Order: sequence, then structure tokens, then C-alpha cells
Amino acid sequence: MSKNNSGQTITLLDSIDAQKMSTFFKLMSEEIRFKLIFILAHEGEMCVSDLAKWVDSTIATTSHHLQLLKKNKVIENRREGKQIFYFIDNIKVSHFINIGLDFNHLS
Repeated sequence: MSKNNSGQTITLLDSIDAQKMSTFFKLMSEEIRFKLIFILAHEGEMCVSDLAKWVDSTIATTSHHLQLLKKNKVIENRREGKQIFYFIDNIKVSHFINIGLDFNHLS
């Protein structure tokens, strides 16, 4: 550990919610959830049935993953009649996806 930055590192670590950050990365580590977030970041608001088609999954499975994301405040939803539309309401989530794209292009 560098002696020059150790105090700053401890201060920074103490100032963050490590549990919350860990939970976010665990959520994103599941491929279907990452795909759902990626799609919503690039396509905007979508209903469950359309998202299920995009990720080649059942509506039930897709809905389950969307609920986990919503419960953890990664996405939001709104109801229109019987349909529920999901969307990203946090620019930080979109930034996360764009940073992920940078890693994808590493050779």
C-alpha cells in the first residue's frame, strides 16, 4: 500500500456505502440483467414483453429480473393500463453501461 495515499483511501472507503456498491455489481454480473440495463440505456422505456423478446427469455423470467433491478433502485417503472414500462431514471446507470462498452473494446 502506498504510504502517500493510504489516509485518503481509508477516508474515501469510509465515505462510501460498500454494501450498496457491492449489491449493484452483483446485480450487473448476471448476464440477463446486464442486457436489460444495456437495452434500456440505449432504447429508453420498454414494456416487459418487448424486453423479453430482446433478451430471448420468457416474460416471467424477464419480469423477475426487472423486479430485482427495481427493488435495488437501478430502474424505475410506470403502469399504463395492464402494461408496465421500465426505464432508467438515473444517469449514473447509463454512465456505467458506457464505461462497460469501453472495457468491451479492450484488446
